[in-house]
Amino acid sequence: MTRHGLIIGTSHSAALRLAWNDGPAHWPAQWPAMTLDFAALHGDVADFQVTGHSLTARNPAARQKLQDFTGQSAFDLDAYDFVALCGGTTSTFHAVNLYNTTRWIGLPSARTSLGPGLSLLSARCFETALTGVIRAAPALPLLQAIKASGTKASLFAIPHPALSHDVLNQTKQHQGFIRLHRNGDAAALTQMLNRASLQAYAGLATYVPPPAVVREDDFFTDARFRRGATRLGNQDNLPQPADDFMHGNADYGRHILSALAALI
Repeated sequence: MTRHGLIIGTSHSAALRLAWNDGPAHWPAQWPAMTLDFAALHGDVADFQVTGHSLTARNPAARQKLQDFTGQSAFDLDAYDFVALCGGTTSTFHAVNLYNTTRWIGLPSARTSLGPGLSLLSARCFETALTGVIRAAPALPLLQAIKASGTKASLFAIPHPALSHDVLNQTKQHQGFIRLHRNGDAAALTQMLNRASLQAYAGLATYVPPPAVVREDDFFTDARFRRGATRLGNQDNLPQPADDFMHGNADYGRHILSALAALI
């Protein structure tokens, strides 16, 4: 049976769309029979809204973006077997922003003296705080609205790609990521982020963690999965800036779609 899916997202859905548009010759053999529609636009998932049983955009400007990109301004949620949200979901920035001010007991870097201005929590308290941060992101209200529409579709939350590993080769930005890697905390923070994400979406959507194949040093995306990344748009050949460490390419998208396909 062919499963019909809807991918809702912002710029981070471009990698999935690239992988899908490559066509069946490039799709892994283990993918089930499925079709995918993409409801994507530049901006924030808060620009989406659910009206009745339809997904649309919240304001005229966003509706025009949706129309220009997808060819339609509304999507019937009852037409899909599964809906996956890729945008406004879990981000490694959620974990790093908390890590910048807080550590937990048992973290490798917390086994020595803490630096100035750092708080020390139990692992459970840190996880609770991180879960709250993820729940406060724009994804949760949209997922709740989709579920409240009465759709029978299964819901999934796809996280933002982790920053590319080659962010560690520069010194001007993303210092928190460089620090956690230097401190030896990458693996522990990855596990913590996955646990908090499972808690944040529990009872609402299935969390789809990035598979190990796309990761390097636990917390980062292998740099080969950002090379050739393109912007979200009607053309698939507009590259991301050279200093963009946040978006994945078509190969990354294939691995994420494979992780999703294994769960539907």
